[in-house]
Amino acid sequence: MSSELSPQGIGLIGIEHPNARSVVADHGSPLAGPVAGRQRLAPADRYLARVVDRVRSASLTVSMVADVFAATADNLDVAVQEMNRLNVFPIADGDTGTNMAATMRPIAAAARRVADSAASGSPEARDRDDLTAQFSRAVTRAGLRSARGNSGLILSQFLTGFASSMSDPSAPDGALGALEGALQGALRNAAAQARGAVSNPVEGTMLTVADAVVAAVDRLTAAEPDAALEAAADPDDTDGDGISGRPNMVWDERAQALAIGRFGWKANVITVEQQVAGAFNGDIGITSSLNPNDDCTSTQVDCRDAPSGAGPETGEPELTDSRLGSVTFYNRTLSVPAMRDTNDNAVRAGSELFDDFGCASCHTPTHQTGPSDVATLADQTIHPYTDLLLHDMGPGLADGRPDFAASGDEWRTPPLWGLGLIDDVNGHRFLLHDGRARTIEEAVLWHGGEGEAAREAFRLASADDRASLVAFLEAL
Repeated sequence: MSSELSPQGIGLIGIEHPNARSVVADHGSPLAGPVAGRQRLAPADRYLARVVDRVRSASLTVSMVADVFAATADNLDVAVQEMNRLNVFPIADGDTGTNMAATMRPIAAAARRVADSAASGSPEARDRDDLTAQFSRAVTRAGLRSARGNSGLILSQFLTGFASSMSDPSAPDGALGALEGALQGALRNAAAQARGAVSNPVEGTMLTVADAVVAAVDRLTAAEPDAALEAAADPDDTDGDGISGRPNMVWDERAQALAIGRFGWKANVITVEQQVAGAFNGDIGITSSLNPNDDCTSTQVDCRDAPSGAGPETGEPELTDSRLGSVTFYNRTLSVPAMRDTNDNAVRAGSELFDDFGCASCHTPTHQTGPSDVATLADQTIHPYTDLLLHDMGPGLADGRPDFAASGDEWRTPPLWGLGLIDDVNGHRFLLHDGRARTIEEAVLWHGGEGEAAREAFRLASADDRASLVAFLEAL
């Protein structure tokens, strides 16, 4: 099965093996090829997949923007009194909704006039550059004339910044740009222009709302990796194969929202940055902007009362954001160990048995990374042998400790790439979450729950077949 994964950290998926020697692309193809796994999508997954596909393929038109502006004006009209009661600008003057509605109506009307002109097929409307200029001028002029109060000024500047930055030379006639790129770029410019219109920006104003809109659209247009994980999930085992993986929904400290977890034994961490910050804090007591407080329990009174941060005078975290960023980048870009002994007959036989025994139902070999701010991590075909989903592994492995949506019986499928190098890296071979298994065979035999069928296939196989499977896993 191939799916899109977050490229947050190709390195961190195999971070247990920091002596990785190859670049990402060098891990090689899984010998058994892509696995024919669960392809069935739940209705919500199909809907999300269609939305993402349309976002990536559609073009942003003047008509679309005019419709959005009109809907915004209508919503403001309905919510005027409620917004008047909100302290949207630092001065609670009681007219925020009134000012925003009065500002928005003329801007929406100006956008509609340009859209109607474009729909009429006039020569000016058929010229994309002229159409973009018309739209930008119309919105800017209407915003300047109609802006009322502080909130109206910020709103007009937001919309002016939006309208002035949507032109895309590669867009087809009649369009302002590819929807994904044009929308993201226009919103970023809009937020920047709105912020620049205020001499002393204060968080908590509608500037914060503008920033949140930009972040939300960024998450939407990058949602394909999440959609792929959700599509691979089968929490109710609708296909009857005994496998019912599901994503863990955990708290994102940066976004202050729930999102799909990928890292940690129970997929309880969303990004490599938060994994790194958590390790600094929980393992060695170093605070950061993400974890500003020492990891003290309620009974550790001396720990809680001790000075914290870079110094008692400042209370600033000990780890600067710059250093956190450097350590995060290092972990995200750790190279993946190259597969070894790929021509060995036992290894090749073991790769087929890995599929035949059902191991690949959870340890999915092949994935495709999604967009990334690090170019070398984006759109990579990788072979981590995990689905990053939670699975019930039975009472034998249960720790009885729920973690966000994960139960005490559930564990994230651990990646297997680099498994054969644990001895070289760590100087020991303690496998599974608590190190109870000393060999790969022992780790397999601890599988229960959703892994029981694969375990039994391994246990009942011939000695030669068991040895071949182990040889394959040692070569990863």
